[in-house]
Amino acid sequence: MLIIPAEQTINWRKPPVATLLLIFINFFIFFYLGGKDNRIWQDAAHYYDQNQMVKLEAPEFADYLQRHIGLGQDNRFELSAEARKAVNEGRANELIPYMLTDRKFVNYLMQNGQEFIEPEAFETWKSQRIHLQEHYLSQLSHLQMGLIPGEMELADLFSYQFLHGGFGHVFGNMVMLFLLGFAIERILGAALYIMAYLFCGVVSGFMFGMVEGDSLTPLVGASGAVSGLMGMYVAHYRLQQIRFFAFLYVYFNYFRAPALIMLPVWVGKELYEYFTYVDSNVAYVAHAAGLVAGAAIIFPLDRLAPRAAQEMARSPEEQDQSMREELARAMDAVGRVDFPRARDRFKALREKHPDHIGIQEQLFHLYKVKPDSQESLQFTITVLEHALKMQDFNHAYFIWSEYQKYAKENSRLEDKYHFRILNTCLNNNLIKEAEQVFGVVVKSIGNPELVRECYRTLIQALKARQMDVKAQKYERELRQLEG
Repeated sequence: MLIIPAEQTINWRKPPVATLLLIFINFFIFFYLGGKDNRIWQDAAHYYDQNQMVKLEAPEFADYLQRHIGLGQDNRFELSAEARKAVNEGRANELIPYMLTDRKFVNYLMQNGQEFIEPEAFETWKSQRIHLQEHYLSQLSHLQMGLIPGEMELADLFSYQFLHGGFGHVFGNMVMLFLLGFAIERILGAALYIMAYLFCGVVSGFMFGMVEGDSLTPLVGASGAVSGLMGMYVAHYRLQQIRFFAFLYVYFNYFRAPALIMLPVWVGKELYEYFTYVDSNVAYVAHAAGLVAGAAIIFPLDRLAPRAAQEMARSPEEQDQSMREELARAMDAVGRVDFPRARDRFKALREKHPDHIGIQEQLFHLYKVKPDSQESLQFTITVLEHALKMQDFNHAYFIWSEYQKYAKENSRLEDKYHFRILNTCLNNNLIKEAEQVFGVVVKSIGNPELVRECYRTLIQALKARQMDVKAQKYERELRQLEG
């Protein structure tokens, strides 16, 4: 079962740089250390096999698991049954990955092996095991930088968050980091977001270490920190109705629910699975701790980033309602011919909704009142640049032509904008519009060489479209111009 919040959509014009950076770092570390670990692991397995250590360890490993399960000191029931079966059926080599890395088993043999292993064989095995640990296994990244509950250090609480056990592990965590991280980054800003992310990872790792006690099995992965993002997400929206995506076996759908209601559902699910799947390698405690840590830390962080947080806290319906109310106030000012106030209100709206064409057009019409003002020119340039950037060529032409109409002889648009609009029209088969722009360009530009270049550009475009009659007309004009 998977339930994740899906209230926000990503804005690629303001990409989540911190989230993308975290994802890049995680993948880079995984691939960089993965190659190194594979070589070390292969060398260790070769040494282990070369010295035939499996013959001594496999029967003892099966006995060790059975004995410790009976004493309530181990809960790997399935592995115990499989180990005994593998030894009896001559498949002991299948147990090598478990025996190589089970440090509690190795410590047990080191301390008690002389009681049931011949002295000479025990001493030989002991020296080989020490060599294997010091020269191979201790160099593995998850043993160097993973979080080992029985040997927990401060640095490990941070480093373990960037290590993963396999491609599926890192890929799954990074998908969740992306789906959740961009929204939290928008709420808190990059710096607070990264600190909150790492904090949740530290808390989840610490709680895992406290619960697991003297375990020597390392914890790796970003899932505790990612769970913290889920906790932050729903706690930020509190009891507002937001959208969630649910996936259950083959069924998936969206639904709406009070945000914070999902927190106890998620925590309860993790705790249920912790007590139910006792033989699992999944760090359910770390997930639960991350969820709670994220929910707890978002409250003070919301106050540190109030403006962004308040804007993000509103649901889409509330944002739409707020926008409609602000638009109504702005239009009311227009109706009362209070143009300065109307401009101020539309400018405030445009800051919140920079891509809203209707708001841009209203502002544009308001600036017509003072066609010769620097502010009018600057706004025209701003919306013209925006339309060109968004590749909204018809709107770009509309802005240009409207400015030419109301500014008339007061037009102070730089030559480069005339050229850009001309080229934009030609490149998008807006030939009629291109000719209108060309007429303005020829009249307004005082540089004869630039005018000739405009002629050549237009003629070339017309010929490419087999509009020979028009091309010949402009060729004649060009010859007259060149004298």
